[in-house]
Formats: sequence, C-alpha cells, structure tokens
Amino acid sequence: MGEGLAVGCLVEGVTGLDPATADQALRAALETWPWATRYPSLRRNPAVRDTMRTSPGRRGLKIARWVFSRGLAVPQLRDDDWDLPGACIRLEEGTDVPARRWLDLTRAFLDRVPDAAIWRAPAGTGETGAFLEL
Repeated sequence: MGEGLAVGCLVEGVTGLDPATADQALRAALETWPWATRYPSLRRNPAVRDTMRTSPGRRGLKIARWVFSRGLAVPQLRDDDWDLPGACIRLEEGTDVPARRWLDLTRAFLDRVPDAAIWRAPAGTGETGAFLEL
C-alpha cells in the first residue's frame, strides 16, 4: 500500500506531505476504493505513517519508498534507473491492482489532505500521462 501511494504521489507531482494530517484522508479514500479489501489490516487502522514504513514482516516490492525528513514524508523511487512508467508497470504486476486504480486511490487520498500539507513539483515536471496510459 505504501509503495502504491508513493508511486501515485510521484505521478501526481507530490514531492512531500505532512503525514500528521493524513490519517483521516486515507481512511476516507479507502472507503470508496474497490481494492481495499486486499488490505484488511489497513482498513481497520489506516495510519499513514505506519503505511509508509515497511515493517519487517511485510514483503515490499522494492519499487518506491517514503523517506521521512523534517516532519515530511517524501516519496521516492528506490532505484535511480527507474522511471515512472516502469514503476507503474512493476507496481501493477506486483499487486495485481491496475496502475490506474492506484492513481484513483492516490487522488482520493490527496483530495482529502489539506492543501497546506502537500508539497508539489512545479507544473509541467510530472509524468502523469504515462501512468494513465497503462
């Protein structure tokens, strides 16, 4: 879940967000996301900070991660050689959730996070189209 949100945030041009304001936003976004049933523990307790960290018992895909710096959660691809279209394809293959559905969840989540808690890249620097074409 954390990797899906990280890739989705990168596609949306998000360079960081304040995780302290996002738990309710994730809870509300999950209520309408059809694939939420695949993540039962998260539906019971949608804590953003926990979702963004990979626990030792959870098997991550190694596509993207969240780095915490100065109170912000910063989405990053794990490998400098990755690009967003490649990350989207790998995410889809690793989760069996269509990439565009991860973007649906990300947008629903971001729509509910206060604007002041989201940092974005300047317009025109993202690769949103590549994600939507999958």
